[in-house]
Amino acid sequence: MNNLSLRSTSFPTVFGPRSPFWSLSFLDDILDNVPKEKKKSFNPAIDVTDTEGQYKIKLACPGISKEDLNIEVKNDQNDFAILSIFYEKKEESPDSFSTSSFHRRWTLPKDVNTEEISASYKQGVFTVIIPKTTPTQPNVSKIEVS
Repeated sequence: MNNLSLRSTSFPTVFGPRSPFWSLSFLDDILDNVPKEKKKSFNPAIDVTDTEGQYKIKLACPGISKEDLNIEVKNDQNDFAILSIFYEKKEESPDSFSTSSFHRRWTLPKDVNTEEISASYKQGVFTVIIPKTTPTQPNVSKIEVS
C-alpha cells in the first residue's frame, strides 16, 4: 500500500505571499477585527380601517418606545397629503452595532383633515386617527342660454 501525504510540498499554496489572492486573504484577516453592523428587519403588522367619519391605522410595535416613533404629514404640490410613519433605533456595543428600522408611507385621500390627525401609543399598539372632512356640495350654477 502506498502512503499518501495530504501535505505535499510539490504544489504551491494558493494563498501564499506570491499569490495574487494573498492580499485579499490578508485583508480578510484585518476586517475580521472591525465591528460589524447588524440590520434588523422589522415589519409591524398594520390594520387600516375606513369608517364613516375617520380612517384609523394601527401598527403593532411591541417593545418600541413612543419616543422612537415619528409621524409626519406632508402636503405635496398636487394637493395630496402623504402620511409617513417611521422608526429607527441604533444600538452600539464595543464589538458591534445594530440598526432596527421601518418606514411606511400612505397617500391620503382628499377627504381628510390633515390639521386634526392624532396619534396614540398604548401597550405596543400605535394608533393614528385621520378624521374625514364633511363633504361639500359643489357649487352648481345654471347658465341661461340666450
